[in-house]
Parts: sequence; structure tokens; C-alpha cells
Amino acid sequence: MIADTKRFRILALDGGQRGVLMARMLMRLHERLPGFLDRVDLFAGTSAGAMTAAIALTSPSWKTGLQRAHDFWSDAKFAKINPLQNILSLTGKFPLTSNAAMLEQLEIHLGDITLEKLSRKFVIPAFQLDNGAKDPVFRNWTPRLFHNLPLEGSGSNELLRDVVMRSGSAPIVSPAYQGYVDGGLYANNPSLCALALAKDYTGLPVEQIEIFSVGMGQNPIYLNKATDNLGYMDWFLDSGHAMAMLNAVAESNLKAISYQCGRLLESGFYRLDPRLPRAFYRKNEKQVRDDMTAWERIAAEVNLISAETWLINHGWQKPVKAKPVAKASPKVKAKAKSTPPPVRQSKVKPVRRSAAPTKPKPRAAKVVKVVAAEVPVAPPEIVAVTSEAPIKE
Repeated sequence: MIADTKRFRILALDGGQRGVLMARMLMRLHERLPGFLDRVDLFAGTSAGAMTAAIALTSPSWKTGLQRAHDFWSDAKFAKINPLQNILSLTGKFPLTSNAAMLEQLEIHLGDITLEKLSRKFVIPAFQLDNGAKDPVFRNWTPRLFHNLPLEGSGSNELLRDVVMRSGSAPIVSPAYQGYVDGGLYANNPSLCALALAKDYTGLPVEQIEIFSVGMGQNPIYLNKATDNLGYMDWFLDSGHAMAMLNAVAESNLKAISYQCGRLLESGFYRLDPRLPRAFYRKNEKQVRDDMTAWERIAAEVNLISAETWLINHGWQKPVKAKPVAKASPKVKAKAKSTPPPVRQSKVKPVRRSAAPTKPKPRAAKVVKVVAAEVPVAPPEIVAVTSEAPIKE
């Protein structure tokens, strides 16, 4: 097991559409390794991952928080289709969905707490459409990292619900929020952003920083076209793969960032992101409910042994305190001192008359049962990535 001293631990949660799957996997890990979340120094979340972390961080306990996050994503309110919104989206002037239901639920769960009021460190990527610089030369759209670390430009005085909404506003699919869109455009996996901030905050070398990165499942999606002349119809309006461009951006930066962090941190980086048995697309409310059921089952079947082993070997599991040995009361001690030890009386053996010598009987050999001691064996060191074995549908 790696020593606990001078190690900075980061839990990074991806963005995506399968928040139920992520929340359920975290619930399972917490059940098996209670207290591992207490060892996290910095939480990082993009889009749905930011919302999951925010709900957990503002709850009275990890168990309650993870359950609330799971219930938040399993609620079908977000899947309801607004016919008028669909018609308006066809004009190209409106997004496909409204964010009203999402914002309403975040207000219920997060209230008016600001980022700086959180008891734990938290970083959230978002993308600002206009930085509002007075000099036209420096006015542009730009990535933003909101956090509550004591560093310049943190935005820690912002309402937590506003920050996570900014991070979770996917272009075209949802409206922009307060001039921001989804942080998944550049950091759908927030691990690398969190690593950079951790270095600025702690001054530690990368060898002393560890990241446990949790995804929402690898969707088996691709474009198989007979021609290389792909236009916007192929990238945005394909009947079998709508919004292929957005998915390509999100999936590619997930994998690229995982690779980069794996090379930088080597055994200090672990990626939990199971392969899904088929592609999932949200087309209507019924299909979303069916998908929710499938994600619940997949999360329950994911093999977490290697993830647990990595967490234990790297000291993320909170040590279990040994139970104190019960001490004898003063009365018992006094009684023991006052009671004299029993006197042994020697027994006089009777004298036997001599008899003819007899041949001694052979003594039976004493059988000694040898029991092998059970030696605890530490689990093997797991490096960087989890099993790639697909889960059957």
C-alpha cells in the first residue's frame, strides 16, 4: 500500500447522459469501501458529473448524497417531450429541449449555497461564449474553470446551482445558461483540468497526485458511410446517429484526456468506464425510461474488484480504528490482590510391592494435526485502467 503522506487525491466525474449509471457505481463503491470519499482532497465534475458531485457534497452524508444524486437522474421529468419546443427547434433558432425542469430540480437540491461555502474543494469546467473584455483584441469565447481553491479567478462567490447549470448546457440540445455552455466541449473528463489546478494549489509534483476517474460507460458509436464527402446532414441530422458531431467531440476528448493523465500519472491514475453492450440514444420518453432500467442493470453488473483494489493499494480507504481492549474494573483488581493464591498439597503415593518385571507396552504415537496458518495476501497492484470486458445486454 502506498504511504498516505503528501498525497493529493482527486475524484473526477465525467459529463454525459448516463448519470444513473455513474451514481449507482459510486453507491456500490461506497458500500464496499465506506469512507473512501472522505479521503478525496479535490472533487472535479463536468456537466452531469458536476451535478452528481454537487448534490453529494451538499448532503448530510455520502450515503444520502449518492442516493439523492441517483434519484435526481432516475427522475423522468427530464425526459418529457415538449411538442412546441420540438417544432420551434426545426427553425434552427431554438434548442431541442428546455432546461426549466433541470433548473427547478437543482434549486430544490442545492438551494442558494455558493461554491465558496462548500466544505470540500470542487472544480467545475464550463465554456463562456463571450468574456466581455473591453479591448476587442482580447474579447473572445473561452474555457472557464470555476472552483473554491484559494487561487485567482475562481468564481467561488457564484451560486453552486448556476455553475453546474452552465457546465451542463449542451449546445443545440439545451439553451445556453447565463452566457455559458457545456464544459464538455473541452473537458468532458475533468481529470486534466483538476490535475493542473492541483499543481498550482499544492505545488506537488505529479508523482504525488492521484486521480480516480469515473465515466458513464463507453458507447459503441461510429460513422460508417460509403463516402468521405460528409456534410452537415451526416454530422447533425443522420437518422441513425443524430448529433454525431457533438458525440464525437465529447467521446474523443474523454479518451484523449484519459490517455494523457494515464501517461502523466502512470499507476497514480485509474479509469472506471465500462464498455456498454450497445449504443444508447434518447429519442422519446419511453425509450429513456427503458434506458434507465438498462443502465441500472449494467451498473449492478460492473465488476468493481480492480477499482476497489486500486483504491485500497493507494490508501484511499479510510483506516479502520482498532477496538480498545476492555480493562478490568478497580473492584475486580482489588479482589484479585486480596485473594491469596491456593496452596497445593502434595499427595503421598502408596508404596507398591515389587513384582516380576513386565515388558512395557509400546506407546502409541501421538498424532499432531498441523494446520496451515492463513496469511493475508495484499491484493495486486492495478495500473491505470479497468477491465475492458463488455457487459452483455
